Formats: sequence, C-alpha cells, structure tokens
Amino acid sequence: FLSIKSMKSSIILILISAATQIRVSFSDILVVGSANADTFLPVRRLPAAGENLTLLPGKQPVVDLPGGKGCTQAVAVSKLTNKRCLFVGQLGDDAAGHVLLDAMKDAKVDCSHCGLHQALPSGR
Repeated sequence: FLSIKSMKSSIILILISAATQIRVSFSDILVVGSANADTFLPVRRLPAAGENLTLLPGKQPVVDLPGGKGCTQAVAVSKLTNKRCLFVGQLGDDAAGHVLLDAMKDAKVDCSHCGLHQALPSGR
C-alpha cells in the first residue's frame, strides 16, 4: 500500500516529468485530468432506485457534449485567462474523443500531448 505522502510525491514527480517533457513555463497552466462525453436525458424527474423513466414527449437525448473535470477546467482557464493552457489526457480514437478534442481546440487549449487510444473508447 502507498501512503498518502508517497502518493503525493509520485504525483508531483509525474507532473514534473510531464512538465519537463511538454516544456511548460511557470506562466503556463497545465491540466492533467479526464475528458468525458456527456449525455443529457430530458425527463420529468429523477428516477427512484431501480426505476426506469421515459423521455419527455417530443424530446431527444443530447449526446456527446464535452465534459469531465479536466476538460471543463482547461476550457474555463483558457477562456478566462490570457495564459497558455495545456491539457494532458487519454481519449479514445472515436467520435466522442474527436468531439472533446475539437471543443478544447476551439477554446484554444493546447491538446498536442493528448493520447488517442485505438482500442479503448473515450470516457462517458
């Protein structure tokens, strides 16, 4: 088992290693985290445990909207500051992964160090 102290040290070493390989400066912001494609379902209320609900009449699910803590933070930082923001994360090489990359790139987030996995899907 790793102690919290050793886990923090490991995370710091990983971030330092990533920062030296990515070449970030102290004025840059590096976000290492998750990016997930979110799906929103229009329903009247939240379901009870084990209950199934149907969509509101005439409504469709909203699929593959950019989300995930890391993606959301990187986009917010890029839009709210004039600092260079880099995102490091692993995505699937699928439609959802490309939606996520496009959304971050549209917000001027540097995604050049994101991985696209050929065999695993993007998070949902």
